[in-house]
Amino acid sequence: MKVENLFSPYESITLDSYLRAYGIDNVDKYLDPPKEVLESCWLYDNMRECANTIKYHILEKSNFYIVCDADTDGICSSFMIYRYLKLHDKNLKVRLGLQDGKERGIETERIRNDIKEYEANIVIIPDGGTNSVLYEDDLMDLGMDICILDHHDPTDEVCKRAIVVNNMMSPKVTNKSLSGTGVTFKVCQAVDQLCNTKYSNKFIDLVGISIVSDSMDIRTYENRWFLNYILEDKENIRNPFFYELFDACLKDDYTQRDISFKIVPKLNSVIRCGTKEDLRAIYYAMMGKDIDKAIEVGTKCHNEQVKRVEDIIKHHKDQIDAQENDNIIVISSREVPKAFNGLCAGKISDMTNKPCIMGKEIGDEILGSYRGYIPSSQLAELPQVTMVKGHSHACGIGLRTSDLASFKDEINNMEVDTTKEVTYSFGANNVPKGVFETFDGYDWIWGKELEAPSFYVHGLIIKKKDIKVLKGNTIKIETSNYNIVMFGGGKFLEQIKDYGDDDSLIINFIGNPSINVWKGHKTNQFQVNSIEDIEVEKYTETFEDLM
Repeated sequence: MKVENLFSPYESITLDSYLRAYGIDNVDKYLDPPKEVLESCWLYDNMRECANTIKYHILEKSNFYIVCDADTDGICSSFMIYRYLKLHDKNLKVRLGLQDGKERGIETERIRNDIKEYEANIVIIPDGGTNSVLYEDDLMDLGMDICILDHHDPTDEVCKRAIVVNNMMSPKVTNKSLSGTGVTFKVCQAVDQLCNTKYSNKFIDLVGISIVSDSMDIRTYENRWFLNYILEDKENIRNPFFYELFDACLKDDYTQRDISFKIVPKLNSVIRCGTKEDLRAIYYAMMGKDIDKAIEVGTKCHNEQVKRVEDIIKHHKDQIDAQENDNIIVISSREVPKAFNGLCAGKISDMTNKPCIMGKEIGDEILGSYRGYIPSSQLAELPQVTMVKGHSHACGIGLRTSDLASFKDEINNMEVDTTKEVTYSFGANNVPKGVFETFDGYDWIWGKELEAPSFYVHGLIIKKKDIKVLKGNTIKIETSNYNIVMFGGGKFLEQIKDYGDDDSLIINFIGNPSINVWKGHKTNQFQVNSIEDIEVEKYTETFEDLM
């Protein structure tokens, strides 16, 4: 395992120094940001035109059509603008255009036809739409206004006739990591100021939830303010559905990670596995109607999603095994729904410790999703790749089928830096207690682009029989100074199955430090989060070891 230390041997590792190493120059301000860190809505390009257009259509009692993007950020942003408009006038005609599965924006012909049949006067597209240039004329030639409230970096030609409010396209806006719901909140703030209302303040919780759900960079002061709002007190969760969902799924001292793993998947699974009625149930619950039913829907869809992913991977096991000598797994399947490509690619990548593309062959292209450690920017440079859109390690991708062999040759010969950055490295017997005490109680801070401190510990010598297997294949190794835990350690058990109980093993690992409290007893521990973060081999004592 190749690691690189964030700190040098001569630097002091404290909470302050750690946060400063991640570019946070004012630690006190970051941990408890004042409301002044919120950027003015008027810094956004085209904001005044957008807000005036929405105000005009409110006063005209126009037909509003809101296009719902297919993820949690899309649900939060579309619900926000829907309820915001209804607060201005409960009799306003506002239609929510729900997508089929993971479709997006007005690219869907069914959505465009629905907009026309509804005879919309204004179309609002939250959390998307910046690059819908091929479709804007189709609607605007009918006399409709289109307002796009987006946060995605434009990758193609940008809409010219529609009103585009996008933090990525606004030079005066410093927070380029705000979610689509956050941009929608800014638009609501602007309309509030024009109308002398304060309705936008009812939706702050949705911004915080969306920042977690969309994996936005949390190092900005503004994003931290929104996150603190939902983390400090569950009573700040004003949406009735999310309040009950948090209450059912989370402990009182929940963190961003808890929201990411226990709340967001339930909503995303409704989009992947649920019916339109299931999705409507979520929206109704967000309005305070039949909340228990919606929670049941989320649980049902999530359970179904887990099973379907398992079945898909089992069905494609032969294809996966056939590529064991390749450095990337490429699965082309007409049987896998588009909405499951990313999930399955991620699971296969975790299973094989290799990047994975899963998609469907359309013409001479495999179009699908990519997950893996090779940055998407490197893939985009390859001549066989026709399209890359999305995040660095999770994106949509296009690949020419006829060039698949040469593409794999490129990957097999590609130099990829697999060095893991850690806070610092210690020998197994030289881990100071301060490592655990320094960051204890700060779990609520960590998130996207501000990962919890991790340390590389090397040279731990144990007997195989000292490795305890607890419920759910949880691995626990006890030493005199600290414990090591790894949840779901089935792959680790597979690695050591051929060793005897009395064999000595040498273990190196990367772990996050914490102080575990159980029945009043405190124990220092490291949590290992991935099979890639632990190495094990048989230890044979040599003469040099005795010197």
